[in-house]
Amino acid sequence: MLMMHQTQRLVTLSREIMKMKRRDSLAILFLIICCENISKLQDGYHREGKSRYYVRRFFSDFVDSPSQEQLVTKMFFEIDEQATLEQIVDTLYAVRCDVVHAGKYWGFSFSDDGGITTAADGGEPPLYTRITLQQFSDIVAHGCIRAMSSLLPTAGPNPSS
Repeated sequence: MLMMHQTQRLVTLSREIMKMKRRDSLAILFLIICCENISKLQDGYHREGKSRYYVRRFFSDFVDSPSQEQLVTKMFFEIDEQATLEQIVDTLYAVRCDVVHAGKYWGFSFSDDGGITTAADGGEPPLYTRITLQQFSDIVAHGCIRAMSSLLPTAGPNPSS
């Protein structure tokens, strides 16, 4: 139940922040916090630390293959060169850290319409994206559902068969 409420709260915050003033970095902050939190809860980890590990774990273990493929084909460092899922996750995690530790909430932009956008220009090389905030938010929400589902008991054989 806690996982469900955390997902709803953090995904909603990431979407609502855009109604006030578009700051994609703030949306990423809430979405990456959600990934970390759900991954830790799913694993039963209740201590401090290991944040990057659990964010990476979320994207590798709970984001399905088609969504992982969408991330690596729609987020890239060079126009004709795919980034790895880990590179993308690490870049998103760095955006989260920029917001939390440096108050930099303007360093990332999602695409508005699926066209190529310079997403993060602070890094070398810069990150480009064709993914929208809604698409990314949906990927995170579906990953959260998969994480929660992984904790449900599986149906065993039907005794009446």
